[in-house]
Amino acid sequence: MKQILSAMKRPMVAILVLLLMQCVVGVALLFMGSNRQMMPDVEQLSLGTIVADVVALLACLWLFRESIYQTPPIRKASFPWWHNVVALFACMLGTLALDLLSELLDLPNTLFEQTIEMCTYPLGIVAIALVAPIAEEVIFRWGIMRHLLRSGQSTGIAILLSALAFGLIHMNPVQVFFATAMGVLLGLLYWKSGSLLIPCILHIVNNSVACLQAYIMGDEIRTFNLVEYVGGAAIAWTLITVLSLICISTMYWYASRKEA
Repeated sequence: MKQILSAMKRPMVAILVLLLMQCVVGVALLFMGSNRQMMPDVEQLSLGTIVADVVALLACLWLFRESIYQTPPIRKASFPWWHNVVALFACMLGTLALDLLSELLDLPNTLFEQTIEMCTYPLGIVAIALVAPIAEEVIFRWGIMRHLLRSGQSTGIAILLSALAFGLIHMNPVQVFFATAMGVLLGLLYWKSGSLLIPCILHIVNNSVACLQAYIMGDEIRTFNLVEYVGGAAIAWTLITVLSLICISTMYWYASRKEA
């Protein structure tokens, strides 16, 4: 336990920087919102999100700067490229299962309205679908997870702790649950592929699909219920079971792949 706490010192600083940036941007937005001649709320929120993510990303690069040119603790995979494609597809099925489970559990979504508004604005889409995924993967997978592995932690501990940090940083009940589970999948992809590009692709696709859904559906997204759409709770639980089994079995196969 003492070794884990010692290894978490720098990751905690990275998390605190991201939290601090969110607080600073939040205060700035409140100040700007008092002047109606300035940008509308959605523009403020979108720009603030981008600024917070970019500053946190740069802080992470500085914090873990000594490891940039060092040999990474994760070797780049040499197995066929299509293994990564199969794993990505399985993870996407897993995220669908998580979406269904989140609705069945009826977890509070305190940032729903802000997110929907941002998905209707070009800068907001860039913030959610591109900047946030890249910044978060650099911070939580390249920075925190890689640092934990370099500090001597096991692969499982490194993936789990980085996933927990990733979930908690969202500070939104439904996102904490979803992001923690997704963080495990992203960590597995990074560990096995040896490339940050692979988890970035999954993260970008996941956020882009959410943005596209909100953009296409418009106001209907506010009353849309995925559980009802698939045919009710019984069918939803069946889908969750099937999709989860596919995802878990495929990721087990992926994790057990030998180097070519």
